[in-house]
Amino acid sequence: MKEKEHKLFGIYFWLYLPLVLIANLSFLLFDYRLIALGIFLLLIQFLVLKGCVLTIAEFGTYKDMTFYTPYLEKMGFKFNRRKFMIYMKWVHPFVILVLALFLQLGLKYTPLLHF
Repeated sequence: MKEKEHKLFGIYFWLYLPLVLIANLSFLLFDYRLIALGIFLLLIQFLVLKGCVLTIAEFGTYKDMTFYTPYLEKMGFKFNRRKFMIYMKWVHPFVILVLALFLQLGLKYTPLLHF
């Protein structure tokens, strides 16, 4: 499938940025149970829509694209888009969950929003 034309730092970037920051810091911000629920909902989105709503809106249905891809490539990083997308979609969310479990259960860290 062909990629849609897109503008770096356009509206989708600014919509995505707070979500990406919150998601990547969620292990510090949210109870691990909320993170697990979020991952479950994210995986349902991936299975039903075959991707992320914002990524599809920004790039079309091009299957190997992530939010990070054009910015990393613009900085000169060379990587396999498919492998990177698989990591970001199916591995990274669980890395965040494992970090949350380690901090919250192992080290008794209390996140900002907890039960």
